[in-house]
Amino acid sequence: MTLKGRTFAQRVAASVLHTAGLDELACADVASYRALALELATDPARRAALRDRLVAQRAASPLFDGVAFARDIEALFERMWARAVEGKAPEHLPALADA
Repeated sequence: MTLKGRTFAQRVAASVLHTAGLDELACADVASYRALALELATDPARRAALRDRLVAQRAASPLFDGVAFARDIEALFERMWARAVEGKAPEHLPALADA
């Protein structure tokens, strides 16, 4: 669970939940956060269903694909190094899928 917000940690937590297919665990305000916490604390079947969904996502979600992440970040480092060797200034580099 997380509380959506403007801080880096809040944005990252909401993003991770989204990628994991668990958007309903990212709450818009404190009241909904508290309500959801109480619901989950008292409903073991709902917690089990969430756990099952998360386990099912492991095979399909990029969140759990460490090999692809390593490959993508290595490619980014190579692009950054190539720019440095060419004497170019650092700049935003879009993901390869976006390039």
